[in-house]
Amino acid sequence: MDASSVTRVMHAAALAEELHTGQLRPDGRPYVTHVLEVAQRVLVWCPDADVDALTTALLHDAVEDQAERLAQKGSSVATAPRQRALDVVAGLFGRTVVERLELLTNPDFDSLARERFGAIAGADLAQRKAQLYMEHVAHAVHTDPWVAAIKLADFSTNAWQLDGVGDPARREKLRDKYRPVMRLFRDLLDDLEAGHPLFAVRQSLRQQLGEVWADQYAG
Repeated sequence: MDASSVTRVMHAAALAEELHTGQLRPDGRPYVTHVLEVAQRVLVWCPDADVDALTTALLHDAVEDQAERLAQKGSSVATAPRQRALDVVAGLFGRTVVERLELLTNPDFDSLARERFGAIAGADLAQRKAQLYMEHVAHAVHTDPWVAAIKLADFSTNAWQLDGVGDPARREKLRDKYRPVMRLFRDLLDDLEAGHPLFAVRQSLRQQLGEVWADQYAG
């Protein structure tokens, strides 16, 4: 990676730190540690990751979590905060990063569920939202190989560590949410073709996923 690319990645890291200031992880650590962990995993798994991939990894939660803060850095006239935020990213880092962030950013599942399925609530709403989450992840990881690598890195920092969730009810809820996506990534790793960013580490990741499945998801 040349000097200009390194500078660009450092710019993305500094922006992520600024945007996530005050946001905490469930264990109380600054949220930016999660962002850095995801980028680090992408780089470890995919040593040939380019500037767009690493920039996207560093900003993967920026639009979803901090759209208003990000939008304030530009002069977009778009109505929706997320679109204004994406316009800022486009100006700073280009269209490839924007397109990947669009795939990585969760939509408003409450609104989407009601739009698609009508007036529902309670268990029905939760089930439909889980279905929409699964569809969203599947679309993202099959659309762009680098999105698949970033999403698995993100997913692994959450879904592979459920034993750290202290509340049993929340842990079970997350297990139900993540179980179908665990299967999705298992199948994805099984079917990777040469040239995919994760191809060289597919066996190691498949083994890790299997161990996590046996430990936290089986049964």
